[in-house]
Amino acid sequence: MLATTGTLPACTEANPSEMEASVATDASIGMEAAAKMDAALKMNASAEMDARTELERILPIPFRIHIEPMDRLLLVNFEDDPDSLYKGFEPQVFDNTVNGSRQLVIGWRIDGRVDVYHDHVLSPDSGGYDIAGKGLANMVERDLSGSRFIVDEFGVQANYGFEDIHGRWIEFSVSERSTRERRPFGLLAPMGDAVENPPAMPLILLHEFYFVRQKDSDVSIRIGGREHATDKLPMPIDRSRMTFVRYCTDPLIAMLNPAMDGAVEMLRLNGDATAQDGSLQGDGIIDSGDIDYLLQFVDGVPVLGGLQRRSGKHMLKLTFDPPFPNLVHLMADAKAEGSFTIAGDPSTGSVYGHYSVNTTGEFTEIVLVPSGGWSPAPDRFSLRLLYRIAGVFREWPETYSWTATIARDQAEQWHMQSRWERTDR
Repeated sequence: MLATTGTLPACTEANPSEMEASVATDASIGMEAAAKMDAALKMNASAEMDARTELERILPIPFRIHIEPMDRLLLVNFEDDPDSLYKGFEPQVFDNTVNGSRQLVIGWRIDGRVDVYHDHVLSPDSGGYDIAGKGLANMVERDLSGSRFIVDEFGVQANYGFEDIHGRWIEFSVSERSTRERRPFGLLAPMGDAVENPPAMPLILLHEFYFVRQKDSDVSIRIGGREHATDKLPMPIDRSRMTFVRYCTDPLIAMLNPAMDGAVEMLRLNGDATAQDGSLQGDGIIDSGDIDYLLQFVDGVPVLGGLQRRSGKHMLKLTFDPPFPNLVHLMADAKAEGSFTIAGDPSTGSVYGHYSVNTTGEFTEIVLVPSGGWSPAPDRFSLRLLYRIAGVFREWPETYSWTATIARDQAEQWHMQSRWERTDR
């Protein structure tokens, strides 16, 4: 016999109104829980959408253009009759809000390095002269207040005098008296050809560039009491025999992608600055001080069509075809490639090259090679002949190569190491 203990509940008939109230309460509780769950799901979805939108509006910028302000420059070469130390001098004049109206003289040495003599009010960055030949040897202060360099209706009028690092008196002067019309032109100076270990790619765009004529001109160079003969240009320009003394009254001194070891710049876009029409469609220009970012949008994601840097009345532009990809959206094993163009005023021609992007895990490698060299825009036969004879004008950019490695740990804290190399060294 099965024994049981305890009290059994009484079986009574339930009240219908009480049952209805219980069901209504349960339904209310269920609806409230469902509403809370729906709100939570919508909140999560909104957060995910906001995060995705924020990600879509981040564009890493691994490229930079640095500008050095300068008003005018003069180059006096005597490489065919050199001194024991120097083979040329280069006065530079600064008439701007950054450096004031002051000047310096670069002494180009026969060992490939440079000495810089500067006014006491100037404080040149010694690191900036790593781009000059084999780099800086000495930087010394000198009183250049009695020196001058101007260009008037007759041509160059310049005279300089100072003591060099060995206590010798250096003096040189240029005086033009020609009434013939001058026809200045633009070019990319082949300064980068002499650089062995470039910290950047020098883009020395010379507007209003010309040579000093041999006729009706006096050029004097004296170092430690000894006279030196200036070099001569081996071919005529504009039917005139020229010295190799040349000058520019409107230079644009730019450095492309200076070597760096630091954080990648992140361009952050918002609803008011995504594009010119305020939407994520079409092309857009983002104005950021002296630099503009040229954006395009692919499925709402910004990519870099290029960037341009302003300096006075001039603009230097780096553009990509196809647009440079948004590194945030590259897959771990993605690859991309295309071409790029560097161009300023049409008179100074353009530099062409190719780029490649490779990602491996959390790292991205970018390579830029100006493989197309410089394409000039000569407006006369004598210039076409000059560039054909002197191939260095067109070919020196081809020897440069830029490599950047980016560690992509977080979208907001990417780290980049970059460097330039000469492929012909």
